[in-house]
Amino acid sequence: MAPRRSKTVEQTVHITIGRVEVKAAADKAPERRAAPRQQPTTSLEDYLRRRGGGTS
Repeated sequence: MAPRRSKTVEQTVHITIGRVEVKAAADKAPERRAAPRQQPTTSLEDYLRRRGGGTS
């Protein structure tokens, strides 16, 4: 018996999309680090006064 040849029939399918909604996945919020404590600033005059070498 000889194999049958089948004809390939191409069909065209048209798809119309009315609306596409895209939502981003929410990432885990980064952990907030506490701001490093700043040392109180000292003016040059205060520094010299404490050392005893300031002008009077």
